[in-house]
Amino acid sequence: MSNPLKILLLSLYLLLCAPAQAQDGGKVILDLQEGEEQYFSPKEEYDKYWEDIEYFDKKYPGSQIEEDFIDDVIERHPEYAAESSALRENFLRKTIKVRRLYNNLKARAQDFLMQQNIPLIVPDDQYEFGTAEEYRPSSGGKAVIIKDFKKVVGYSDNPRDREAAAAKLARDAGLPDASETAEKMKKALLQKDWKTLFSYGLFDGKSPFEDNRGLGEWQGAENGLQARVVSMSKVVNGQKDVNGAVQLRIPDEHFVLFENYRNYRPLALKAAAADNLENIRFNLPLPRRFFLAGGESTAGYADIVTIPFRAEIKDISRPYKITVAVQADVCRDRKCQAAIVRPELEVAAGTEKDGESKVATFLRLIERYYPRAVREDIKIASFVAETPAESGTGQVLRLEIEAEETPTRVDAFIENFPAGKFAAPLIRIDGKKMVIRFRSLDKDADYTGQKFDLLVASSPETVLRQSVVAEPASILSRENPGLNLAIIWFAFIGGLILNFMPCVFPVLSLKILSFTRFGAVKPERIRRDFCYNILGIFCSFLIIIAVLSALKLLGYAVGWGMQFQSVGFISFMIFVIMLFLAQVMGLVNLHMPEFIQKAADNRERGEKAVQFFSGVFLVLLSTPCTAPYLGTALGFALAGSVADIAVVVSMVGLGLAFPYILVALVPELAYYVPKPGKWMMWFNFAVFFMLLLTLGWLLSLLAAQGGAALLWHYAFFIAGVWAVLLFRKSLMNELEIQEKDPQTFLSISRAFNLICAVIVAAVVSWGIHDARNAVAKVRKTEAAVTGQVIDRAQIDRLIADGNIVLLKIGANWCLTCHYNDAMLLKTPSAEEMFAKYNIVPLEIDWSSYNAEILAFMEKYGRRGLPFYVVFSARVPDGQVLPEIINERDFEEIVRNLYY
Repeated sequence: MSNPLKILLLSLYLLLCAPAQAQDGGKVILDLQEGEEQYFSPKEEYDKYWEDIEYFDKKYPGSQIEEDFIDDVIERHPEYAAESSALRENFLRKTIKVRRLYNNLKARAQDFLMQQNIPLIVPDDQYEFGTAEEYRPSSGGKAVIIKDFKKVVGYSDNPRDREAAAAKLARDAGLPDASETAEKMKKALLQKDWKTLFSYGLFDGKSPFEDNRGLGEWQGAENGLQARVVSMSKVVNGQKDVNGAVQLRIPDEHFVLFENYRNYRPLALKAAAADNLENIRFNLPLPRRFFLAGGESTAGYADIVTIPFRAEIKDISRPYKITVAVQADVCRDRKCQAAIVRPELEVAAGTEKDGESKVATFLRLIERYYPRAVREDIKIASFVAETPAESGTGQVLRLEIEAEETPTRVDAFIENFPAGKFAAPLIRIDGKKMVIRFRSLDKDADYTGQKFDLLVASSPETVLRQSVVAEPASILSRENPGLNLAIIWFAFIGGLILNFMPCVFPVLSLKILSFTRFGAVKPERIRRDFCYNILGIFCSFLIIIAVLSALKLLGYAVGWGMQFQSVGFISFMIFVIMLFLAQVMGLVNLHMPEFIQKAADNRERGEKAVQFFSGVFLVLLSTPCTAPYLGTALGFALAGSVADIAVVVSMVGLGLAFPYILVALVPELAYYVPKPGKWMMWFNFAVFFMLLLTLGWLLSLLAAQGGAALLWHYAFFIAGVWAVLLFRKSLMNELEIQEKDPQTFLSISRAFNLICAVIVAAVVSWGIHDARNAVAKVRKTEAAVTGQVIDRAQIDRLIADGNIVLLKIGANWCLTCHYNDAMLLKTPSAEEMFAKYNIVPLEIDWSSYNAEILAFMEKYGRRGLPFYVVFSARVPDGQVLPEIINERDFEEIVRNLYY
């Protein structure tokens, strides 16, 4: 707007504000009715007149004022004659139209003259990053680091910062938020500072109260995209470096592309012209992902984006000028429109002491959110190109990131690589490590040896930008993260922890009972027994390695703990636990079968076999208790190669056998077990209780797959087996009382034991058959109702509605799943968190085998439980969470996914 027009508007504004004058006590004579005169004071007539204006202005809004409303005038003023009413109607109509025009001009003038300043400190809920911090006193002479800049900006040397901090305190106290410029205008008006008032807007279109040096003008494109260039410095004050930024103002419900999408191009900035500047470098910030219709997603920027740049001044005694060419495709959902904007900035030379512009503080504060080429708190561990074993699948770029802190907002992007197109990355968090996979959409492309510009973030403040060459994947890590010492260590520690898990209680308890007889046994005997335990453990793991490797080579999908999805295995283990219970109660005396003892030639060989098979049974019961350490290690092995399986499973066996190896090396440790005494009665009771818990747990697994009715069937089977064992025990006691010939007693006991064994075997077979039939019916019903499949369309709909989806894959036999539910996911605080961040949990039960679910987990490099993955508009293809999660880390992750 030209300066003369501004002066005209201001003059009209002041003239129209002048009140009308009238003589005190004056009279107005109106001919209201024919032949009659009525007298009203000026005040009375003024009040009546404005009442009519207010009334008709509200009743006839907009163009309705042009309609005939004489009837309403007569109704309000019956004392008027017809001619007077018509005149008054016409006069009211014109007055209302003039009043509306005046109000419109007044509003526009106020918007133009009294522009509102953008506050430097806005309410907390308007910040995308950063959280309010509680007060923390310093101690021991150590400084307290405060990351919440809103708490320290009030101590700035910049007067504008202090004014902004004072304005925030006023807002927090509930005081009216008045514009700084409007307050200064009011003050100038009251003090009759006509020079300031009339010079407003006449100099470069700026307010006399605002120093906008260092800030370029907003330039716009036809599609609504606006851009300007700003600088930290308002004058060239002897500094060699320029710290500036390009700010983009993107229309509502639109975004600017960061990466290639369909045939549209990403955002590009370059210096179209630069006077007295060189080495200009732009630093694009971390974008965010947008979930589009049809399940598509892309990355870009929305709202207001600040893109910093740095440059060097050639001659510090001269001003500099820069013109930036901004090329962008502005999109709304899947439709985009190209835009080109050329904002510019000129900064004059000067020697002012305070040479900072009014955006200097803002640019300094946001520096911590921008990418850096080198960081100490995050680094790229490896970047390899994998060729999946499945034909028809594109190459996968696997990126491994290591961070000092637990990642809270993970994302990764490939920049400036027009030669290839990739799907949204699949992200997995393992402690402080992140594994990110980019799958190529071109199945024939080979990216080995090519250089990629990577942009990676582990939190809003931890962003890394580096150029890395994609190395070929090693044989050990063809489809999975490379085998390393951390995986091997986790496997060993996990195996060691298994000795203290409830799944191993039965064997451990019986082993402890056997310790009581070592007081009179030589160390050589102790070492021998434990060596056979160790041999049984390692032979079992060798069999597991062979079976898993064979299934892997045959193309089958396998997962750790999957034997607990077999009702036959669970049923068999139920009856095995029953035999242990019977042994603890003295109903049976378990020993090696006679044919094995004969093959062993003597008792010593039979006892060796017992020790060997106790190690085998220990391995059988240990597999469902493998998290948290073994979940990562075994999930890695089963999703990897045969070599991965061999190395990792062997280390698990070493960890499980480690206590036995320790006793075998130092047999004297067994002497610390107390000698037999009264304590054994209580210990027997504890063992019985632990075995009973294990039996109840196995029955719950069976009920989860076959239904509650199956429990009643198994109650009958268990009662039948128990009755047979009790009857056998009573008969054996009777035979011992009677004085029978030893050979006769042995023949009778063998015959009856054979009969009992046949009966028990028949009951066990019947129970397994019944369980399989029951589970088959339940699975058929479930498949007809839900199918227990992952519905990607449902997830996409929930994301499109602004929700965060938490997909939980668990099983009844997964103890870690129950632990996470009890400690976090099914607590009152979790319900509040779900409501706060619009989290929709979806539960998938993997108690029964489902190849589709296993294939889904394998995409993220996992094959074990528990498995948690979150979907949102930021991560539409999912981000895998650690197996053990706490409330603080979980809330931090979902808070950064919510917007």
